Amino acid sequence: MSRSNAAAKIFNVQSGEVRGPKPEASDKTRGGRGGFMFTPKMSSACFVLMLSCLGLHAFGDWKINFGLKGEWTYDSNVFYRSASQIDTFNAKDPRDAASGRFQNMNSIGDHIINPVFTLRASGPGLFGREFEAALSFNYAKYLSNTRKDHYALGLSLRQSLWKGGRLTATGRYVPQEYQRNFLVDGVAGSDGSVLRQDRIYMAATYRASEAGLEYEQRLVEKLGASGVGLTGRLGASLYRRRYPLELRGRDRDSLNLEAGLSLDFRGGSEITFGYRHEEAKRPIVSEIILRNEPAFNADFNGDGDVPDYQIRTSALVNRSYRADYFEGSLLAAMGKNTDLRLRVSRRLRTYLSLEPYDGYRGLGDKRWIVGIEFDHKIRSGLSFVAGYAFHIQKLNHVDATGDTEDYVKHVVRAGLSVRF
Repeated sequence: MSRSNAAAKIFNVQSGEVRGPKPEASDKTRGGRGGFMFTPKMSSACFVLMLSCLGLHAFGDWKINFGLKGEWTYDSNVFYRSASQIDTFNAKDPRDAASGRFQNMNSIGDHIINPVFTLRASGPGLFGREFEAALSFNYAKYLSNTRKDHYALGLSLRQSLWKGGRLTATGRYVPQEYQRNFLVDGVAGSDGSVLRQDRIYMAATYRASEAGLEYEQRLVEKLGASGVGLTGRLGASLYRRRYPLELRGRDRDSLNLEAGLSLDFRGGSEITFGYRHEEAKRPIVSEIILRNEPAFNADFNGDGDVPDYQIRTSALVNRSYRADYFEGSLLAAMGKNTDLRLRVSRRLRTYLSLEPYDGYRGLGDKRWIVGIEFDHKIRSGLSFVAGYAFHIQKLNHVDATGDTEDYVKHVVRAGLSVRF
């Protein structure tokens, strides 16, 4: 079977305070207007129910073990800011301090301490075939931007099937994570323009959950001294994100469909190809946006001309999008106890808005992520891991809302993994 670990997909999410009339809303995200939400109670209940239903009365056939991983990460751009926005942040303009633009945003880059605890149970499942369940707790501690501290709960259930098949169900829940501050309003002057110090920003925190199902099938076994094995996979997942009511236009419900192939070779090397398609729906809402009249050739303040800037307007915004992801990786066995993996990922995203004055209309972006990972087994149950990733995103035009930007970031990480 492929050495890809579905449990490793349990985690990966990123993440606010209100200036204005309702400060109490800054730390609250809505349970949502219907739809699926994976919660801690559901995770625990599934884990207990799973163990009960599959007959832990025969405990001698089951194995229970614990895993602990401690990792340090340096992220050079935790808020995904463009070069010009980073310059603006570093300038420390008192007008930005007055508006709360960068409140809680203490540094662009940050060091993150990330302990992960995992409980695994494995034993006979359906039809006596191998079954494994994993329950994980992941905590992210930011040393500078402490408002971004958060935790995530994950659940993975994997059942082996006939003829080399495996079915894996995963779930993830993040109760609250701070993303950054977004413009929500501004106090306009007599000409309708909003000065920099009169903008009103709100800290964006969100709640996220995800549920997925993946089927993996061994297609070809390795044959001969130089044989190549082939494994295919198909998967689907639902992702849900909820913000405070004032930021509900950023809520997201995504459907992801994915497929992949893995070629594995004698000696432990592996090549993997993957494709994922995402359809993300977001509410169409009316929002306050500061617009520059020349960009739209429109007289937003009604004074008979179009040379004015930062005019307070209200318009419909639609952040729904469609995205395609192409991924590849090469795992090279550098020895009996050492693996080196190279990864590359390409995303092509198109926003679907048809609203006439929406900054997302016609917007698209292209993103590359290139990375290298090192895994060395020190001794049984103890491994050293390290990695580096380079991210770059480019937009096809400037987003008038300022939500999405070109950016570059570097991520370095290192840690130890212990399994008992």
